[in-house]
Amino acid sequence: MQPISFVGMASALLAAWSLNTPVAAHVTLEAGETVANSTHKAVLRVPHGCDGDATHTITVEIPKGFIDVRPMPKAGWTTTVSSGPYEEPYQYHGRTLSEGVQQISWAGGPLPDEFYDEFVFRGYVADLPAGTRLHFKVTQGCESGEIGWTEVAAPGADPHGLEHPAPILLVAAGEDSSGHRHHSSHAGTQQAGSASVGPITVEGAYARPSLGKAPNSAVYMTIRTTGESDRLLKADSPIAEAVEVHTTEMDSRGVMKMRPVDAVSIEPTAATELQPGGLHIMLLRLVGSLEKGGTIPLTLTFEKAGELTLDVPVGEADASNQGHHHRH
Repeated sequence: MQPISFVGMASALLAAWSLNTPVAAHVTLEAGETVANSTHKAVLRVPHGCDGDATHTITVEIPKGFIDVRPMPKAGWTTTVSSGPYEEPYQYHGRTLSEGVQQISWAGGPLPDEFYDEFVFRGYVADLPAGTRLHFKVTQGCESGEIGWTEVAAPGADPHGLEHPAPILLVAAGEDSSGHRHHSSHAGTQQAGSASVGPITVEGAYARPSLGKAPNSAVYMTIRTTGESDRLLKADSPIAEAVEVHTTEMDSRGVMKMRPVDAVSIEPTAATELQPGGLHIMLLRLVGSLEKGGTIPLTLTFEKAGELTLDVPVGEADASNQGHHHRH
């Protein structure tokens, strides 16, 4: 009987593992599925450099149908965008968008080969049919060259067979058997008005419909955390020229006044209520009307948990949340 070579066996096992796990080496998207007519937070995962070299640039091309794109700044990296006309205009919350971001680039770092990192941007998925594949072509620049994660499989072909596949975002069916459309966030499909990031959960969010030509509106919600204390630092939405977190206080004359706040504390001991007559989010100088029954995208930035994007229904508070949101 021939002696067993443990070195040879280990080499064979390593080779087999490498053949069976090629995807782990690719640049990919954290969430590979979304639905049409919804805001989506895209997280590019970069697991390694180029043949041992550190990464100093990540560039992503934005595919047709992914609109109103906004990158997240990254500490230690310079973020730049390249904009241009869309192939066709899109209707977006009462506006017609004919141009937008076509490419995002992060330069800096460097990101060592043995480290892993993420690059984040968000956008709106247009009214695309279920089954549409959005290909985000990525170029990874390193000290001695670059890798293009840009290959696209032919229709009906398996993209897993490609050596350098472009990250894919699949547009899934957006309605359930009851005909209700679901919306997406960074973590996948979420019920409109609710979303989570890390230990932070937002529940029962809703926006007040705009009245006539009134330039402003407000958003209310309940925020909880199952982790350590956090802070809501800011809010953002393309439906308004400015978005601010406000509180309502009574002055010495007994007059109720609103003023902006720098941050809102989120404590694990009790829910934080954003409601009429108290803390709330103001949508200032609306760029479109807020019609009851519609939705608007809203992004919240937390000091520790990071960014959370959700679709907020326009209308009254849901009946299940009436105990949380008290009205005048």
